[in-house]
Amino acid sequence: MMKKNVIRIPSGIQYIGDEEMKRRMPDFRFERGIYAKGLTGCGATTFALRDDEMNVVLLVPRKTLLRNKAEQTPDVQMVYGDITNDEIMAYLDGHEGRRKVFICTYDSAGRLRCLLGDTWEGYHLYVDEFHVLLSDAGFKSYVEMSLIDSVRDAEHQTWLSATPCLDEFIERMPHLKDLPFYELDWEDKEKVEIQNICCPKPMDALCRVVRMYQNGSYPVVTDGDRVMKSRTMNGMFSSVNGILNVVRHCGLTPADTDIICAETDENVEALKNMGFRIGRIPLRGEKRKMFTLCTSTAYMGMDFYGEDTCTFVFADCKQVNTAVDIRTELVQICGRERLKENLFRKTVIFIHNDWNGDIDLEEKLSAVVRKNRMSVETMELFNQPDLSKETREYLVNLVKREKKAAGDRLNYTYWDESSQRFRINELSILSDEYEARVQYSIYHDGTYVMRNLQKEQTFAVCDRGNLAVAEHVKNMVLKTTFAEKMEAYCNERQREEGNIFLIDYLTTQMERNDPRLKVYYDALGPERIRALGYKEKNLQEELNVKKADTRIRIALDKVIRRGDEKTSDEWKRLLGKVYQELGVKKSAVRTQLEKLYGYRMVRHHRTDDFGKRYYTYEIV
Repeated sequence: MMKKNVIRIPSGIQYIGDEEMKRRMPDFRFERGIYAKGLTGCGATTFALRDDEMNVVLLVPRKTLLRNKAEQTPDVQMVYGDITNDEIMAYLDGHEGRRKVFICTYDSAGRLRCLLGDTWEGYHLYVDEFHVLLSDAGFKSYVEMSLIDSVRDAEHQTWLSATPCLDEFIERMPHLKDLPFYELDWEDKEKVEIQNICCPKPMDALCRVVRMYQNGSYPVVTDGDRVMKSRTMNGMFSSVNGILNVVRHCGLTPADTDIICAETDENVEALKNMGFRIGRIPLRGEKRKMFTLCTSTAYMGMDFYGEDTCTFVFADCKQVNTAVDIRTELVQICGRERLKENLFRKTVIFIHNDWNGDIDLEEKLSAVVRKNRMSVETMELFNQPDLSKETREYLVNLVKREKKAAGDRLNYTYWDESSQRFRINELSILSDEYEARVQYSIYHDGTYVMRNLQKEQTFAVCDRGNLAVAEHVKNMVLKTTFAEKMEAYCNERQREEGNIFLIDYLTTQMERNDPRLKVYYDALGPERIRALGYKEKNLQEELNVKKADTRIRIALDKVIRRGDEKTSDEWKRLLGKVYQELGVKKSAVRTQLEKLYGYRMVRHHRTDDFGKRYYTYEIV
């Protein structure tokens, strides 16, 4: 078990480095090691950026977080992909003999080190939100391993997180397992109230919460005589496609909605097609839009300044990337809103489904063991000393292409440039185990979720309505009228623009959740469904009529053949006879054969034996 050095923060101290702390704990500094901050928003990164007397490099996992911190910090240099080496060198030249502060993304740490002379000497490195090493390792393990290799020899290094990984993972993580571990124990510790709601379809619940705000039905909270309505909301759901689906269904626009997500080419293009750009978090004093919809890129470290913003977290455990880890991600989300005057700051509505899949946790972990065994065999095969140079180069390029396309989804073997050998990515193994724990263990059922929430000292768990979220919010989330689902399904099936794969995926998901949608759509068509108001009673009555028509058509096919030719009265009598045999109470009319039962008829002019003209109708 990892030894924890507990640092007690006395009552009255609100932030690291505030005046009370300077008076009562004047010698406090961040040492080399891991720090479990104990609270989100406790001022650790602000202290590092402004009060640490050394030169500082703050390493962060996301560009969004980097910009958010940089906008609030004077005289700082950002370092990420779009920042050139010339810009960085100009900052260094302009700060010769002065304190230098860099905020750098994980994947740019190696580049910054090279520009500083391939050494961190004279700099205090802070690795912020290091718990994301586990969740990110599965899709960008090169970045995480390169980060660790880059900072391994730094004399002054501090790893920060309000929600460090479970002890079992830290003790197995390369390099981190050998660092001292410090835990800040705050005497003054506010608890976040969790409104826990379990529902079958969290993404649909997000749509309904958005509509609730659009209709002006706001959550209400009271504090003594003070009453506050939440007129703005944070919607946390870790799927860009899911968020864009909500945007379409609810008619959201850039005027009322900010979308905060990772700045990948795919995300930029997807948002552009919807008329959006990736948003930014407004700073203190800047106006918030009604909706701020965020993926996991905004779950950690960001400073939100909503005056009346309520936070909703949506977790779909059926997909690995949309489950939310209660111990890390949920705790992080709970600390995002910073303004004390916001009465919703310490309330989060957690909406999730349950895991009811066939694969249990043990089977998932066994799959990780099998994958690791295969990866070790691959590594040993590829590292054979007698391979030719050409074969080695081919294998290196093969593995690099695979990693670029699929990350470590297929195996854990990767090419290490520094050692010029194939290695096993230990972080990716831990990442797979971590995801299994989140998806299959935390969300086993609603009771288990409650138990996990109650284990965390950060939360005060509520399973029923509270003052912050009126009971009608819970009703809104748990109730979905059939008409709403039918209308949304028709809109998706008729959509002509957008990502075809995404549209097909969404309609398939809707059909899986409610098979009646496809039955009605295929039988009646969108226009007839719309005319019937999307109401199931009306649709069922119409479908019953269609079914009766089908039964009549089958009976007619037994007595009608192509080429049959009769007068209108003769066709009327034949149809009437079929009606009578089937017990259908309907007056027969020849035109019903065409309009109701789909026969095609051609009219012919005929003349009888007496020279009188008349019409006949032939089945063609």
